[in-house]
Amino acid sequence: MKNNRYSLYSLIASAIVLLLGDVLQVLHHESILWTICLALSFVLFVGGIPAINSLIHTSNPTPRLIINIFLLVGAIAGASMQVLFRAIIILENEKFSEAAMALSNSTSLKLTTTVPGIFYPLGLILLCIALFFAKKYPLWKVVLLLMGAISFPVGHAIGNVVALVGGDILLISAWLVLSSDILNNSEKNTANNNSKFIH
Repeated sequence: MKNNRYSLYSLIASAIVLLLGDVLQVLHHESILWTICLALSFVLFVGGIPAINSLIHTSNPTPRLIINIFLLVGAIAGASMQVLFRAIIILENEKFSEAAMALSNSTSLKLTTTVPGIFYPLGLILLCIALFFAKKYPLWKVVLLLMGAISFPVGHAIGNVVALVGGDILLISAWLVLSSDILNNSEKNTANNNSKFIH
């Protein structure tokens, strides 16, 4: 129970740090700090995956495994691609524009960093589908998370400020409203495990 509480804190913190980074980028064009915030956000999100697991109700382990793989691969890719972005920013700042352009246009780098990052929002969308079919959560909570999951890639891909910041706020709101469900489910799982242990 205590571990899942810390995992929940990590999940909420990841969304808050993401919002902080995007706000800094929008208001002050703090590109380096923005990439650091994004990298930290994805690292914190990995710590939040156990809390997400407590939301998934299924006797079949396959959906849980698939969602975990998507979220983990997406978060690791999201954190690692910030190194590439920082390298490009530093090269541009140091007037090595040709090298920065070469990195930006490198197909192999995109395939190994940027492309796997799409697994993060896809994992969140799969989570929403699992929550919907579980029929244990109010529809508005699932829709809130789904809107955040869709707004995240849209905002970062097209640079739309409303989608960018709005998506972050939606994710923070979704994890906050689902926090009581996460803690309640963790409590029930702990009680069930203790009961099995006693018997």
